[in-house]
Order: sequence, then structure tokens, then C-alpha cells
Amino acid sequence: MSDTSNNSRAFAKGEVLFVQGEEATSMYIVVSGAVKLFAGEGKNLVPVGVVQDKDFFGEQSIFSGSPRPLTAVVAEKSELILIDKNDINKVLDKCSGWVRDIMRLLSDRLKDTNKAIFEHGLTDEIYAQSDLNISNDDLKLFKTNIEAYKKTL
Repeated sequence: MSDTSNNSRAFAKGEVLFVQGEEATSMYIVVSGAVKLFAGEGKNLVPVGVVQDKDFFGEQSIFSGSPRPLTAVVAEKSELILIDKNDINKVLDKCSGWVRDIMRLLSDRLKDTNKAIFEHGLTDEIYAQSDLNISNDDLKLFKTNIEAYKKTL
């Protein structure tokens, strides 16, 4: 897993990587471009984050074993590195059991924190960030692609 270049892949704007509630099979590193993260679905689809160059996402469900808490859609042409759950587990299997326990606990804590943020409406300042603004055309594209993706599950 030290050489992730073989797992690098180009994605087009609007491609759905995963949807809320889906089982996690991989996590991602953004080499270039941007991915928008959404909570909710349909008319209640709300942008909650943007992941850009050299950042990663999708790890929470890998380590906790819980379903995806958000939906991820490619916001612009992007290059991403996919790290398969099985590869992560192979590395963790070489570690002491407490390492996996710590990763699971940290993921669960993050999930609980995110849930509290959304439930208590503490996201208003986040929504005001310019990188979360989405044009009506892009939002329509994203929603259409999310619905099409769900039909493939």
C-alpha cells in the first residue's frame, strides 16, 4: 500500500463516489480537484463540506464499520487515490489490536460530534463559506446523478 499511484483515477464532475447509508469499501485521497460532501437526500440535500488537494475522506466508515454518514460527489474534474478497505485492514492486522480499537473509537467519536453539530444547527457558519456554494445547475446535476447511482446499488 506504500505505492498508491496505481490506485489513482480521474473522475469527472458530477460522479457520485458513495451515498449516505452505503457500506464503505474504500477511502479517498484528493490528488487534485474537489469533492463535495452532502448530508440528507432529495430536496433535503445539504452541502456540508468540501475536500480538496492533499486531503482525504471516507475513512470514518472504514474504521468504525458503520454506513457512510454522507454522500460524496465530485465537484470538478479530479484525480483521486482510492485506498481499498481490504488494504487498510491488512495494515491494521499487522498492528496490535489496540490500534484498531483506537481507530474505531476515534471514528465513533467523530461520528457523534458530527451528529451533534447537525442536530444543534451549528452549521450555519459553515454553509456561508464560498466553497460550499453550488449553482442550481450543479445541484441539479448532482441530484440526478445521486438518484441514478442509488439505482445501481
